[in-house]
Amino acid sequence: ARALARPTGMSRSMSAPTSAPSTRPLGAPKAHRAAAAAAAVATGSAAGGFRRANAPSGGGFRAADAAWVIVVRERLAPPGRMAALGSPLAAPLLGGCRPAPRPVALRRRGRADVEAKAAVSKAAVAQGADAEEGRRRDTATCLLVLLNVVVFVYEWLPAFGGHALYGWRLHHDGRRFRPAQLLTSMFCHGDYRHLASNLFGLYIFGRAVEEQSGSFGVVFAYVFCGLFANLASKLLLHGAYTSLGASGAVFGLFVAAALTKLAPDWRSLIECGVLGQFALSQVWGELAGPSRAGVNKIAHLAGAVAGVVAWWLVRRRSTKT
Repeated sequence: ARALARPTGMSRSMSAPTSAPSTRPLGAPKAHRAAAAAAAVATGSAAGGFRRANAPSGGGFRAADAAWVIVVRERLAPPGRMAALGSPLAAPLLGGCRPAPRPVALRRRGRADVEAKAAVSKAAVAQGADAEEGRRRDTATCLLVLLNVVVFVYEWLPAFGGHALYGWRLHHDGRRFRPAQLLTSMFCHGDYRHLASNLFGLYIFGRAVEEQSGSFGVVFAYVFCGLFANLASKLLLHGAYTSLGASGAVFGLFVAAALTKLAPDWRSLIECGVLGQFALSQVWGELAGPSRAGVNKIAHLAGAVAGVVAWWLVRRRSTKT
């Protein structure tokens, strides 16, 4: 009622623009509306809803045409594709479709998230390194000790059998020799004193090798040195001799353990010196000392020589891997 009471000029100026369409296909399907909007932009017709006469000097659209612009943006093609195709629709539409710059606060927050994730990753790696450092590295050595103990118990305790494994011992006589005895004889022992002395050297020096070369290193050094010592003993000692025990393998571990500790670190050098002087004293005792009944000096010295070769082979394998 108030609008009707106003002067004619006022009511005309407040009314919708005469060039605006009286009816728009709002109820039509979306594809029809998009096609109508495209035709209106291409022809510049007043009936299409775009009036350039009253447009701002910058060439933008009027507020009344905002709904049509949205329809064209959403239904025709992405702005990047329109620009690439050189479409005449790209110029009036790209101005409002460019992404706004990311706020500084959000950029800082994203950078902080990345830094936090990197810190968590570094902490996890450090924790894993600490766990690896604190883990025991003597599993293979303990298994070798246990295997020697099991064989001894089976041979000498009546409750567990009490049957000496003569076929496992190394017979220098060709008629009773079997190639497998080169391996099996290093797990047999004549009495408890023989076993105890070999187990002490096996655990102390085998663990030193395993700490530096891993499980493969200590098992390989033990088997290789034992085989080499038994083979040298078989070739150099002739007659009705029988050899048994892990002494040849343990002498090889004496030398291998000292050599594995060679590293540019003052603590490793001290450890190498302590182990090395003990190994040297044992080897020198076999070389300069008198012969003892029941002691195979050839196996001990051959095992020490094999320890150098085993250390070199394990070190070469570690360098390749």
